[in-house]
Amino acid sequence: MADRIIRLPKVAKTTLKSRNYEEIRKAIICGRFQAGETLTIRGLSEALGTSTTPVREALQQLVAEKVLTNVANKEFRVPQVSRDTLNQIYNVRKLLEGYACYQTAKLATEEQVQTLKKLHTELRELRQAKDTEEMLLKNMEWHFSIYAISAEKYLTDLIQNVWLSVGPIFASPYLASSKERNKYCNAMEKNELALIEHIQRGEAENAQNSLNETLAKSAEWFNSNYSFEN
Repeated sequence: MADRIIRLPKVAKTTLKSRNYEEIRKAIICGRFQAGETLTIRGLSEALGTSTTPVREALQQLVAEKVLTNVANKEFRVPQVSRDTLNQIYNVRKLLEGYACYQTAKLATEEQVQTLKKLHTELRELRQAKDTEEMLLKNMEWHFSIYAISAEKYLTDLIQNVWLSVGPIFASPYLASSKERNKYCNAMEKNELALIEHIQRGEAENAQNSLNETLAKSAEWFNSNYSFEN
């Protein structure tokens, strides 16, 4: 089967080892690689514009971290997500990301709020354009821009690690039927806009609650519509 074509930034030769790892990891976190998808060294090398050796090293590191599984000599797989795993992850996300939003609401400047609003406008436009790959990247940028304001770097790193486990199913609602897709987008955007408003007003508890409501709606969609592994 031919490799699926995916656009990834070309990697500078001086930083091949670390950049390959970071770019592949980022693609997994934001959901550009889907659960169950097979990744090949050749396909990723072509996408990243590098030789196969640094790509192989990056993939082996991700296998060691249990982010990917090695299924053949030159093939790696993005793990499936079970229903139980998803619900556990979303419970952890509420704790971590909810707290990050709480902290952000106490610290955000007006300039930072305007940046969040701009990013969210761009996110909504990509949703409307049905540009799934770019939308997933913008979704990640918007969320982690919020969490960065919290000034809790260790917390942000933990959130990234959690996203590694669930990111591969993030694209699913946007690949569903138009009815389900629109329903999901409307639910997300309603709570996202409320979150920005609470951050702007410095309402820490309300910001935390808005984020948790967004996650609850997302988990509800997956539990009702996603085809989990047995």
